[in-house]
Amino acid sequence: MARPYRGCVSDLSAQVRAALRSASVAELAWVDPRRGVVVSGVVPLLPDDIGDGAPVLAFTWAEAALARSVGAANEIVLTLTDPRCTGSGFTPTLVRASPVLREDRTGAEFTEGLLREELRKYPPARRYADSPLLQREHWWYLPRLQVTLEVHSTSPFAARTDPGQGILAVHDGQLSVTVAALEDADVVTAAPVAGPEVLRPRLAGGVPPRPGPAVLFGHDLTYPDMEQWAQWTWRGQWDGDVLLVRERPPKIGLGRTPTLPQRWRSHRELERRCRRALEA
Repeated sequence: MARPYRGCVSDLSAQVRAALRSASVAELAWVDPRRGVVVSGVVPLLPDDIGDGAPVLAFTWAEAALARSVGAANEIVLTLTDPRCTGSGFTPTLVRASPVLREDRTGAEFTEGLLREELRKYPPARRYADSPLLQREHWWYLPRLQVTLEVHSTSPFAARTDPGQGILAVHDGQLSVTVAALEDADVVTAAPVAGPEVLRPRLAGGVPPRPGPAVLFGHDLTYPDMEQWAQWTWRGQWDGDVLLVRERPPKIGLGRTPTLPQRWRSHRELERRCRRALEA
């Protein structure tokens, strides 16, 4: 379990709390000892009870490996950048925190304190847990690996104005995160044929990160139903100006709308993965 930083912010400002409450999704960046820099889309939650409760990321057991990777990180960076499908209190915000991982194998803690917030923010959850009957039928959906974010700093951040923009995360001594856009014109073709692909993302202002291992992360959702959530990542080395790509995503964008049989298979696969992890 990751140890909280000293001097954590126990009382988030009203503005930051409103931004967290209003945001539907966020980007989470951290450093994994084996994989290096990682970025993933997440749903940020705040406990139902009124007070100074810390933000929480509630991973299903199908995402157990991901949750444990986040929980073992020394520091995480959460960015609220997508203004679509948000509340009136939304403000683009960057949150630095230390993660504390807690297993809720029965789902009782999640159901009592966070389920209502997830149902409000993430419509696909409603097919599994929007009533006591559904909760009994899909009992495997309620157990969670909860990562509490012990926040120690927050700051204003840039919004992503279209899905073509993503997040450049660089480990340059600390974890530096910047909004970045990549278009066809930004692919540098002067690289050697046998060398890596070279990308020059357009950064949303500010000082470019210093050189270091990096990922360029993008994601998009179908709003307002959020039925499709596609995420993609370029991984490589940032030299201060361009990204030397070591791994590239197999595909980019949402793709075709899944058919009913595809949605049913996705549902069954989620159930199998959750049950398998809980039984391990």
